[in-house]
Amino acid sequence: MKDLTKNIQALNKCITLTIEKIVIEDTVKKKLAQIAKKSQIDGFRPGKAPLHIIEQRHGHSVRQDVINELMQRYLMDMMIKNQLYPSSSPVYIALESTNDTDVTFSVKFDVYPAIEIKGIENIKIEKPIITVTESDVDSMIQILRQQKAIWKETNAPVKTKDRVTLKFSGSKNNRALSNFKESNLVLIIGDGQMISVFEEGIIGHKTGEHFTNEVYFPKNYNNLELQGQTIKFNILVKKVETYTLPEINTGFIKKFGVKEGSLKKLRAEVRQNMQRELNNAVRHFIKSQVVTGLVQTNYIEIPDEIVNSKMALLRNQKNNNYYNTTKKKENASQVLSFEETKYSILVNLLFSQVIHNFNITANKERVRALIEEIASAYDDPREVITQYQANTELMKNIYNTDLEEQAVEAILRKAQIIEKCTTFEDFMYPPIQH
Repeated sequence: MKDLTKNIQALNKCITLTIEKIVIEDTVKKKLAQIAKKSQIDGFRPGKAPLHIIEQRHGHSVRQDVINELMQRYLMDMMIKNQLYPSSSPVYIALESTNDTDVTFSVKFDVYPAIEIKGIENIKIEKPIITVTESDVDSMIQILRQQKAIWKETNAPVKTKDRVTLKFSGSKNNRALSNFKESNLVLIIGDGQMISVFEEGIIGHKTGEHFTNEVYFPKNYNNLELQGQTIKFNILVKKVETYTLPEINTGFIKKFGVKEGSLKKLRAEVRQNMQRELNNAVRHFIKSQVVTGLVQTNYIEIPDEIVNSKMALLRNQKNNNYYNTTKKKENASQVLSFEETKYSILVNLLFSQVIHNFNITANKERVRALIEEIASAYDDPREVITQYQANTELMKNIYNTDLEEQAVEAILRKAQIIEKCTTFEDFMYPPIQH
């Protein structure tokens, strides 16, 4: 393969490649031989027609298909060899050729900026050290009891952990706020569903009572519209419910799929699920730090035209996945942020470069382990494994996950690891910041 690369601009490439005549001829012969084995032509037994007849019927189209396939393969090989990452679809410009010559063609495409990974040894990563204890299992079983709690209406004043149904409207400076109106809001007092000042103002009231509650939302509140604002709520308590917890008996245990009703088996399954969720959370926590550190030490500016092109591609893909036009607009506005797209492009570029630098390739055993880990959360793991193995798109995602995980591990071997002991509850259920 001969190639000639020209830089039209820094991120625009025009590449001329040559496919040797002998490569084309050999590939065409193999394709025609495959067709001959399956062909049925009058006057000949199935698969026994002479090759020259097959060539007369299929030679031209097969040659065109072969050239198209080789053009794509040669381009891919050249990109890998020169570490070029395309940011646009290639435009092929085939030059004239005959059956007796090599085929020379040009390709125009845009590429992402070149990246040199550096500073990995300066990245600091906090690694949580956590053990799932018997006390943690006790707490989780208590949560399971709360999930199966029996609720009953009461006329008693609202207290912490009661479930209330509210009707309310909000106003600011005596002006009604249309966005702050609910007719049947159900919440459990003390669970942090609403800002604590709002929930505390409900305690002590009874079913049927009307009252007002002025709530100040701090400047660091997670809703930008409410930051630093004081909202007056007119509230009606429509219903108050208190709960009793079910006993941990055979009937209770069977509700969670433990057919024999064994508490020991339930605790074992709960521990297994907790450990799986913990492993995933720790993995995500560490990867998030790796991504942040990698971006901070290797930041490059992604040109706007690349970001806009990527956004247009994502928008088209998103629209093709939604049949409801209303949902199309809602989802497009939610996910197609310019800055988020730019950040995603940068992260993908950095990981691609890390994967290249460390010669990382997908590992079949690791891929199998990832699928088995996902499948273990389902009632029929074997069926899930079969579905993954039969689905090309799912397998592609798993292979990409494996490559990313290996890239993270490669970075962790060079980064500064700071171990921090903590508890399951503190790590998995940090306090909600309103």
